[in-house]
Amino acid sequence: MSSPISTSSRQVPVAPQRPAAPAQPRAEICRVQGDSLQLGRQLPPSLIEADLRMTMTGGTALAADGTVTIQKAFVDRLVRHALNGSQDIKDARIAFDAQEGAFSVQAKVVVKGIQVPVALKIAPLIDQNQVSFQFREVAIPTRFGSVELDIIKRKATEAIAKELRYNGFANTTDAKRGVVRMDVNSLLSRLGALPSFARIDFDKTRLSLDVQANGNMVVGMTSPQQAPVLPNTSASDISVFADQQALQQALRQALAPDYELQNLTLDQGRLKLDGKAEFKQGSDAINGIKALALILAVAARDPVATQMNTNPERLMVGLSLDIKQEGTQFVITPSIGKALSSLEESIKKAGLNPVSDGKSIRFDLNAVWKDNCGTIDDLTVKRDGAGARMRLDIDSFFDSPWLKRDSNA
Repeated sequence: MSSPISTSSRQVPVAPQRPAAPAQPRAEICRVQGDSLQLGRQLPPSLIEADLRMTMTGGTALAADGTVTIQKAFVDRLVRHALNGSQDIKDARIAFDAQEGAFSVQAKVVVKGIQVPVALKIAPLIDQNQVSFQFREVAIPTRFGSVELDIIKRKATEAIAKELRYNGFANTTDAKRGVVRMDVNSLLSRLGALPSFARIDFDKTRLSLDVQANGNMVVGMTSPQQAPVLPNTSASDISVFADQQALQQALRQALAPDYELQNLTLDQGRLKLDGKAEFKQGSDAINGIKALALILAVAARDPVATQMNTNPERLMVGLSLDIKQEGTQFVITPSIGKALSSLEESIKKAGLNPVSDGKSIRFDLNAVWKDNCGTIDDLTVKRDGAGARMRLDIDSFFDSPWLKRDSNA
């Protein structure tokens, strides 16, 4: 039997490399602004809320404890949008079956020009220690009973997986079993709840799933770590702690290859980075996150340039950064005074608003949330490590209009 279903109504990239979506207006009220909620204006629940405590010890692999709640509305909108995006799947309707803990879908499939009713069920589950959705009981009702068709299961699985990827949610599939596994690390990183250089260690962190009677999914994470309890708020509450060794490894990964971090020293409210930075003459394409390389465009004229490694492939110069932490503000003093202007420019490219006093540069880390609803409530640097506690309105990170509103409305 040839494939009766096509999902080629639009070209969907495997990775989210589409043109940037038009800027969406910011939420009028963010869930992180608790005082605003006292004005009597009611916000709907977050589509995704993450309350997590994460710890890096000895390396950048994170142990995590807490919950990620995925609202029924998220699954509703995802399934309808994905299935209705196919040329040959029409009028998809979804309902939650509390008794089975699964979503029932009724739709019409175009087979050789004829619309045929189809029924299927989507069950949330944990598969290979990943949050997953499985298509079950995919059938076309006939007067002789329901005929289950594997081709419909495979095409429906592909449609959901592509829609997730199209919107930046990485996943893997087992089309034969009708399973779509969401990449939790990619999800948390995209939503701002996880640094790009860090990953949850799923050998240490085990997942569980509670599908509630109202259709909400509560993903539990547990690990052997000892982590403090977070406050219960309507926002996503994230705490992260990294010991000295883990933080040094994380910074080494984040700054490479332009800066070779050789040593990190921590003290109360202070960090000192010692290493070598690469001089790239004429380079104007350095990412703001790897700001240190740009410093050397100025530093090369400083006497310290004589200390450069003259390897023809890489020109390296010794560079130290003394960083003082005051609340959520940082003051950076480079060992090369003439580097300030380039450092200031680089920090601006990272989305921050630095202020220079001629010797050092000051900026507030909370400025990184200017386009989203988020705040860093607490930031500490001590000899044994550094930690932060953040509150986020994850919904403010969504750029898909269909996720921001009920597609049945």
